[in-house]
Amino acid sequence: MISFNIYYKVSVLLISIAIVLNSTLFIGCQQEKKSILFHEHDKDHSAKIEKFTGEKYAFVDSVFLKEGKEYISLHFLEYKIKSVSNRSAKIGEKFPDSVNIIETPEGFYISVKSKKHEDFTFGDKPQVTMQTLSHNQSGNYIFNEEIDLQKFIRLLSDKNAARYKRIPFKFTFIENVITSVKEQYLP
Repeated sequence: MISFNIYYKVSVLLISIAIVLNSTLFIGCQQEKKSILFHEHDKDHSAKIEKFTGEKYAFVDSVFLKEGKEYISLHFLEYKIKSVSNRSAKIGEKFPDSVNIIETPEGFYISVKSKKHEDFTFGDKPQVTMQTLSHNQSGNYIFNEEIDLQKFIRLLSDKNAARYKRIPFKFTFIENVITSVKEQYLP
């Protein structure tokens, strides 16, 4: 009888502790400040870059807000055309310096050169062109759809739009400031 009484008291004590811990965690999570429109920025994997003007292809890692400005973290890519002579070689042999290689059906290889991302700001009114954002009445994509920067940032920040992390974009830069973004359609 005594052992059952002790067992009962220990069980009640453990359940009470669990309830207190659970409610403390729940309240703490509700009070934590979170940015609604932006992903967390991974500072440990950010690379320093030289000033660049021109066009580059990249995967989007994240978008974030820093000191009141919108930033985007990018993993730069390199496109290579498939050739008949290269088809017999293994993909890894063709791109020994690549971290990841994607073979596309339309005759290209996309090579990711580094695990580190690079952070950039946007110009005043960058042109943003999407290829797979909306559908027409037939169910086909509306290509070359122009959207504003805020819609683009909301789109990338939406947890349901994770597919955009696997779609390459072409970015145009003027001294490391993004002036245009164009989604690259991959069938």
